Amino acid sequence: MIKKIKSAVLASIEEVFKISADEHANIDIVLNTDKLPLFGDLSCNAALILASTLKRSPLEIAEQLCENLKSGELCKNGTVSTISVARPGFVNITLANETWNDISKKIFSDGPSFFSLDEDEKKLSYL
Repeated sequence: MIKKIKSAVLASIEEVFKISADEHANIDIVLNTDKLPLFGDLSCNAALILASTLKRSPLEIAEQLCENLKSGELCKNGTVSTISVARPGFVNITLANETWNDISKKIFSDGPSFFSLDEDEKKLSYL
């Protein structure tokens, strides 16, 4: 799930800011689980990371990313229920209830293998 959302964020960056895949390959965009449910399930630091490259405020970048993501596939297909912006420039993402149901089903169907690392991953990611 994290890979799917991160791919959508990267595609949005390419579309909105005309940054090629090669240009953003070295940018370390991170999706973290939020400590406070008030802000959603995940937060993304993309706008904070891109601010110096684009020479724009992180908040402005986050707002543009947010608008683009809202009109994208994640919201249209019901994976995400809300996408919002929080100062200083985080993009907060709340997964839809159906997405959480799908994750739960996958945990039960995959068993212990759900919690194993993919070859390209450095640390365990549950989503």
